[in-house]
Amino acid sequence: AQIAIDVKNNHTILGIHVDGNDMFIDELGFIYAYEKNQYEQNHFASSQIFYRIDNENPLIKSNIINVKKIRGKNHCWICEGWNEVAFADYGEKKKYTHGEVAQQVERFHKLFRLMGIKEGDKIAIASRNCSNWVVSYMAILSYKAVAVTLLQDFKADDLARLVKHSDAKMLFVGPFVWRELQHQELPELEAIVSMDDYSFIHLAEPYKGNVEHVLTEESALTENTFFSVVKDGTIDLDSMALINYTSGSTGSPKGVMISHRSLSNNVENGQYILPVEPGQRVVSM
Repeated sequence: AQIAIDVKNNHTILGIHVDGNDMFIDELGFIYAYEKNQYEQNHFASSQIFYRIDNENPLIKSNIINVKKIRGKNHCWICEGWNEVAFADYGEKKKYTHGEVAQQVERFHKLFRLMGIKEGDKIAIASRNCSNWVVSYMAILSYKAVAVTLLQDFKADDLARLVKHSDAKMLFVGPFVWRELQHQELPELEAIVSMDDYSFIHLAEPYKGNVEHVLTEESALTENTFFSVVKDGTIDLDSMALINYTSGSTGSPKGVMISHRSLSNNVENGQYILPVEPGQRVVSM
């Protein structure tokens, strides 16, 4: 069974797909035909547009309906859009496909394991908004570590103090921030990673020569193996996902603890208020 939206009359109807999803029959017996549009020739979509077939004139496209593709619990949207662009930085050539994001996240997970990072450990991020920021953020949260997000506009002494205050074990840092800092000011950090190219700025002695290869090695992860790797992953929604330090406009910056449940709620509400289809572009500023 499928749920469809009758766009012309603005109501929900129930029906079934037949003939390899190219035909749709509603509860009254009317038959609809599917026409792949130009967008869907090159992209995947989460819904299909059908037109009711007029028995007297099959060429007439009437009663347009939008049929949602119903996916089972084992369906993987990332696998389906493996080679589609996920992130791009405005004005720069670098783009990440969904597959490349998954592979980079896997590399970070390997690094975290080698460095003994455990669930609930803190990893700080201090950088401008960019694709690499999002990838590192996703890697931290999906590993069940806690992301400590710091504004790149913080003064150097505030940044150093907040990194220490958060008990962060690693730091992802952008060049604008790093030029004001020195790793000697952050002796408790086991690693500092450049947000520009994911190279190591600083690495504690026990790890030198043992972990550097992880971030540059080829990933064996593919769209065919990705889902089997992540499908069993579960996260306690009430566990802490991130510590977000405020701008400190009314005093010293303060850390706000945010749970996975809060983030999940924001995502669900965002999709409800502003639903986004695969392939559509969203600007983040």
